[in-house]
Amino acid sequence: MLCQPLTLEPPQIIGRGTWLDKVASDIVAREKNLGRRTHSLRVESGLGASGIPHIGNFGDFARAHGVKMALENMGVKTELIAFSDERMG
Repeated sequence: MLCQPLTLEPPQIIGRGTWLDKVASDIVAREKNLGRRTHSLRVESGLGASGIPHIGNFGDFARAHGVKMALENMGVKTELIAFSDERMG
């Protein structure tokens, strides 16, 4: 049995090549696949009431903001909504 040599195709560079660009590209593809318009998208981030705010809470917002920036880099108008919930459950 002959083994074919393993060849790797060059990676597809999306946007500036970050994981945020990949997420943004996947979001746009999903919305188009669902038949939705992609000229404007909303990105949301929230802070829950499970304890005092900490650096992890900032990480949640930073990721949402990064996806927003990647979508805008693709020419998609975006809106970032950040909210806080003071109730448990």
